[in-house]
Amino acid sequence: TRLLQRLVPVARTCPARADALRAAAPPVLLAGGLARGCPAATFAVEARSRNNDALGKHAALQALRGLVPFPHLAAPRQPQLLVLVEVFCGAAGLAVVPASEYH
Repeated sequence: TRLLQRLVPVARTCPARADALRAAAPPVLLAGGLARGCPAATFAVEARSRNNDALGKHAALQALRGLVPFPHLAAPRQPQLLVLVEVFCGAAGLAVVPASEYH
């Protein structure tokens, strides 16, 4: 059969809307070490959207723009942490994981 089960890290879920994603992100970013007062780290945002026309990859990235404060720096080529956004149908999942452990 063509059945494939995929495990995706998710720390928090929310409806697949930009405003809901923006509201769900701060506690996840704090727990993942990307908040004010946490040691400086480089990060990248990886977003995937499947079976959803309302919140695409670009809209998910725009919803998270500006939520990670200084001294954390965006470094898409060599991040220490990945902010993962998985959108599937009407739900979105959000997590922060070490980049070395994800790929």
